[in-house]
Amino acid sequence: PIGLTQSPGGQFLGIFNSRTINISGLTLVHGNGISLQASGVTLTGVAVQNSLNTGISVSAGRNLLLDGDVSAISITNSAGDGIAVRSGSMLDVSGSVTISGSGSEGIFMRGGTTRMSPGDSGLIDIANNAGGGISGDDASTLNVFSSAAPGNVSIHGNGGPGLALFGGNLDMENVLINGNLTNPPLYSGLDFVQIVFIAST
Repeated sequence: PIGLTQSPGGQFLGIFNSRTINISGLTLVHGNGISLQASGVTLTGVAVQNSLNTGISVSAGRNLLLDGDVSAISITNSAGDGIAVRSGSMLDVSGSVTISGSGSEGIFMRGGTTRMSPGDSGLIDIANNAGGGISGDDASTLNVFSSAAPGNVSIHGNGGPGLALFGGNLDMENVLINGNLTNPPLYSGLDFVQIVFIAST
């Protein structure tokens, strides 16, 4: 376990070209969040707060597991996206995870994949981000494996649509998406649209 870490502006936790990295009990405040490139990482009981950029960035075709099954994870008040998943990379989210207060999207994918599974008692809460809740383009994929209880995955109170895929793939069930579009919409005529699919399957 790692204790509270203050990261001054410009500094970040970087993990590059590494495998089977497990980090637990970390609270990262300020700085530029966490950056993963060509690495496989599991985070447990981690909080990323007030990042000056993206909260967590995953790129170069690797994978990140946010393991909130035992201890909750939070990514809050990032200046950019809460989490960015790029370049054929994969994000797995399980258990109880909160992504809120970002200056842009809660989760942004560009050619990436996000898989979510809160289990029977977890809660994945994507809320109050200035942009959309989850958005993806360039053949991004979103899979949500939720229990029969509605609300275990909740996307609400975001400035843009709750979910937007542009040229992507979607497989999900039992997801609560409501109360989004709290900021003026980016596209005329989308004032009441919670979900946007364009050229997606």
